[in-house]
Amino acid sequence: MAAEVWPAQTQPLNETTLKFQLDALDTAVKSLPKKLLPALRFQKLYWQMISGVPSAAWRAELERGARQEGDEPAVNAVRELSRVWLARVQMQEIDAALLGYYRHNVAFPLSLDAVMKEIPAAAQKDPWGQPWVYKPVTPGGLKRHINQRYQIGPTRFPQLATFKDAVRKRAPPATAWKISSRNIGGGTALEFRSTGAEQSVATLQPGGSVGGNMLVFIGDRWALMAALDQFFTVNF
Repeated sequence: MAAEVWPAQTQPLNETTLKFQLDALDTAVKSLPKKLLPALRFQKLYWQMISGVPSAAWRAELERGARQEGDEPAVNAVRELSRVWLARVQMQEIDAALLGYYRHNVAFPLSLDAVMKEIPAAAQKDPWGQPWVYKPVTPGGLKRHINQRYQIGPTRFPQLATFKDAVRKRAPPATAWKISSRNIGGGTALEFRSTGAEQSVATLQPGGSVGGNMLVFIGDRWALMAALDQFFTVNF
C-alpha cells in the first residue's frame, strides 16, 4: 500500500488517471498512521503539480505547507518539500519580471534590484526567507552578447531546476543502499550501507538524513523517505 501511495517513479498523469490517483489517496487515509497524514496531503498536491493542474487549484495549499509548524519528521519533510516547489513557482514569477526587463533592454539586469518592484512581494525572498541567488550569463563563444541568459535559485539550492524542468525530467531518487533494521535504545533504526563505489554506513532514526534524503517513518519492512522534491518508499 505505501509504495502505491508514494512511488519512487512518477510521471505526469492525464486527467482520468489523476482523478483515480487522488481518489486512491483519499481511500488510503484509513489505513495509514495519523502521523503520515501530512505526507499524504502533500502527495495529492504533488500529483496535481506534476500533472499540469492550474496553480490556482493547489497554490494556497502549497503555501500553507511551506509555513506549517511542528517538529514531527513528516511535518518537517512536507515543509521542506513545499518550499522547494514553492521556490519553483516563485522563480516563474521572477522570470516574468526579468523577461519584461529584457524586452526593453535586450539584456538581463546585473541584479534583481532592477526588477524588484515587478516581483510579487511574497517572492522577493526565497521560501526560506533568504535572498535569491541570481546572476546574468553570457553564452559561451558570444562575448559580444552579454547578459543574454540568467541563472536563479534559492540560497539553499542555487542550482534548483525550474518548475518546467522538474516536471519534464522526473527521475526516481537515488537509492544505492543496502538497508537493514537495528534496535537502538529500545527503538527501531535503519542502517543504510552504500552499495556504490564509496562505501559508507549511516544508522538513522526518523528525522535523520542520508545522501540528501530524510528518513521520515519506519514501518513494517518498509520506510518512508523524502528526497529533494518528493516522497518515496524503500523496503528492508
